Amino acid sequence: MMERVGIAVLAVISTIVTFGIGVGALDNGLALTPPMGFNTWYGYECSYLMNENIVKESADIMVKTGLAELGYVYVNLDDCFISKRDANGVLQADPLTFPSGMKSLADYIHSLGLKFGLYTDRGNNTCAGRPGSGGYETIDAQTYSSWGVDFVKEDSCYASQDHETAFYEYGLMRDALNETGRPMLFSLCGWYDWYAPEGASLGNMWRTGPDDSNWAGILDNLDILSYVYEYAGSGGWNDPDMLLNNDPEGNLRLTELQTRTQFNLWSVTASPLIISSDIRKMTTYIEETWTNSEVIAINQDIGGKAGWRLQGDDLGSAGTYVKVKPCNTSSTAQWWVWDYIMEGTISNYNDQLCINMANCQESPVILYECVAGPCVTCCAQLKNQQWTFDSATGALTSQMDGHCLTIGDSAGSLLLTECETPISSVQTWKETQAGNDASIFSITQNGDTYCLSAPVPETQNVWGRPLQSGDFAIVFVNTGVTDADITCSDSCWKQTGFDSTTTVYVRDVWQHGNIGQTAGSITANAVPANGGSVMYRLSLEKY
Repeated sequence: MMERVGIAVLAVISTIVTFGIGVGALDNGLALTPPMGFNTWYGYECSYLMNENIVKESADIMVKTGLAELGYVYVNLDDCFISKRDANGVLQADPLTFPSGMKSLADYIHSLGLKFGLYTDRGNNTCAGRPGSGGYETIDAQTYSSWGVDFVKEDSCYASQDHETAFYEYGLMRDALNETGRPMLFSLCGWYDWYAPEGASLGNMWRTGPDDSNWAGILDNLDILSYVYEYAGSGGWNDPDMLLNNDPEGNLRLTELQTRTQFNLWSVTASPLIISSDIRKMTTYIEETWTNSEVIAINQDIGGKAGWRLQGDDLGSAGTYVKVKPCNTSSTAQWWVWDYIMEGTISNYNDQLCINMANCQESPVILYECVAGPCVTCCAQLKNQQWTFDSATGALTSQMDGHCLTIGDSAGSLLLTECETPISSVQTWKETQAGNDASIFSITQNGDTYCLSAPVPETQNVWGRPLQSGDFAIVFVNTGVTDADITCSDSCWKQTGFDSTTTVYVRDVWQHGNIGQTAGSITANAVPANGGSVMYRLSLEKY
């Protein structure tokens, strides 16, 4: 199994005192099933599309297409709608893009039978540099209530990433929202898995990983769910980020097939279904994807038990260890790209993830999302992902502390150690050119040559979720380059709750029909390549 950092903190996180949090729980009675709705960010960002007319048009489309009737009730603004605070500290809508103000927009959305949400940050500024709520929690919560807000997402830019501080600051907003008396769903956007054990005491949903702005991000966030799924339940949900399709320029962030697979997986993992795309440009296929009532019913199952990975290993690479392996210069897992604009980051050619020192520790060396500076609140101000190569000595050094990238053991693990004088053989790297402006870093030990290598992810997974009725939802995923038959048997089947002799009916939730019966195992044939999936509902009784 690919190793992943961060999980160790889950065992101790509950011992971290969430001091000063006050009430100690969110008291709003909301999100008994995963929230559903629309968010402006990935479709509009801070572009010219982010204005009140486009938002109203998007809300109208939610009603006309039937999305609202199916449960997509939240219409959430995500940054770039506030301009400043007035002399009393009250937030003011951007007069150029939202001239009618937030109360007017909320009233319009409410008139459609929908709910209104907006965004803030627990720091002094939002991620786009607009006013944040740090130090203004009480007045902002009162302002939101007066506007008729139903959903508040609070980000973590320009804020401390210290666990205790983050929990304390989120607790301030939670308590301020409680004190207004208006039920407002509270969404934490903290980007890390360590929010999961404490999430339900702070909010109704909590981000468990980084932004999922592309297919690689989807897979990385899915992998995180495989070990935090038990923290989700009625009233509080793991949030692997939003449902994707296109960006503000109309370019696809995912293929249509991948958008459907994300929808299947988010449903079986009981994740919030928040569409973040320009829904004015939905194709028929995408509309059919997000309006599949059978899949939505699985997501909204009142049993409240989140699904997990039944079979397979990590599909993404983020958070996994970088090692050295025997050189294969044709393998793009061993191709690396320097980015001098980002001051010395080294990213893998396959997934554009950067070599990184986890939590600013010298071990382990991992792959993680590249972050462009400046970022004064980030680990070591991003120096933990920036490197310098001395071709004369062969030293590959971290800009974090000047220590050398060193082979740690016979298994090929890597760590940072003080550079020896002269540079030792376990610290002497050679850079050669690969294709497409990529580099290969090799090192010779005992006459054999090894290359810096990214992990090669799994290509097949099976995920599943038990339902309140006793049924079981199951998803087969194929990220490989060819269609594949994928079988759930033995240990995979045991997790469905059905014994090996019990015959169950198999319903294809996309064909909307029963396709047969099975006992002891189940195979999905010809699961489409490059992010395709098949989803079944298993039951003792025929639909």
